[in-house]
Amino acid sequence: MAIVATDNAHYAAIASAIREQNGEETTYKPEDMADAILAIEGGGGDPYMGLRQDDWMKMPATVNDDEIYLLLHLLPPNENLLSFKVNCEGNYTVTLGTMTAEGFSPQSSVSLASDAIYHANLSFNDWGNQIRGGARQLMLKISATKIKWFSSATLHSKSGKYEGLPVVEIVAKLPSATNFQAYHLRALRFFRLIGTSPLDGCRFLSCYALTAILELDTTWVKSAAIMFENCHSLQYIPEMNTANITDMNGMFRNCYSLKRIPEMNTSQVYNMSGTFDACGSLQSIDGIDFSSITIFNNIFRNVDTLRQIGLVFRKTWASPLYLDFSNNRLSRQALVNIFTGLPTVAIARNITVTGNHGAADLTAEDKAIATGKGWTVVL
Repeated sequence: MAIVATDNAHYAAIASAIREQNGEETTYKPEDMADAILAIEGGGGDPYMGLRQDDWMKMPATVNDDEIYLLLHLLPPNENLLSFKVNCEGNYTVTLGTMTAEGFSPQSSVSLASDAIYHANLSFNDWGNQIRGGARQLMLKISATKIKWFSSATLHSKSGKYEGLPVVEIVAKLPSATNFQAYHLRALRFFRLIGTSPLDGCRFLSCYALTAILELDTTWVKSAAIMFENCHSLQYIPEMNTANITDMNGMFRNCYSLKRIPEMNTSQVYNMSGTFDACGSLQSIDGIDFSSITIFNNIFRNVDTLRQIGLVFRKTWASPLYLDFSNNRLSRQALVNIFTGLPTVAIARNITVTGNHGAADLTAEDKAIATGKGWTVVL
């Protein structure tokens, strides 16, 4: 391996190239450049690429209205528990099968009344399509008339616990659905809700392995509280319409792997308590409108990788009593950008920037941008 010497001119050129790719105005120190290069997005490719194991059973190419497909991976020896319920018109049908070149191939089915809980104890020995790692596969199809909601937050009759471990992928098309609750699906990796749905609630609470939300219509969602809480492996979420959301309490709490969040409309949000709490890989947040926010506790707590924040404020602002950006990796320029966007406050407020890379480089003139608007800068 060749060893190449460098100097300030080379560092400046590298920093300029990074800014050209990521669109930021950050001033990079040499020790920050490697992380910044790794954080550059690869151009919006399919999140499936490099994430979905190639021997997994393919999901259906065509999904009809009011259909949900769940890809299941069964582990030995035999017991793989699953429970959920569906609200719809009349009954809903659960069909077990596999995928062939022609599409879904059914093998057995059962019909249940709306709101009745489906309980299954699926045997590893009954199915094939074994993949690397030893799991065997089957496809489960749910069909009905006008599915209103799906919920995995149901207690299995055998274990008395939430049971959804076999589920690794979900694809659905639900034009009438108002709620989708994918609770405690601990092995779920991918989720896609095709097309538009009048959802007013959708949660993936404690889906620890969830890696990518490929498609999700949130146009009518009002509460996104704990929507992705404890999704430790989440790396990708699509652009989402958040114009009607008022509550983002804990929305991304403990999403340890998430590096980027698409710009969100937060103009109606009043509660952002803990929204990004413990997002330990998050590097930039853009377009957060603080105009309506009244509850703010710990929004950026334990986000020590954050380098860039884009915020929008009212010119005058009554709440909260403080802003805390401590222990992130914000550069001097990022902090100056925050100071510049601050509203004027009638009662003294604190803005804490302790522990940021750029805090030590702030000049008296930089701090005066904030103090001139009634803020006390805490270093």
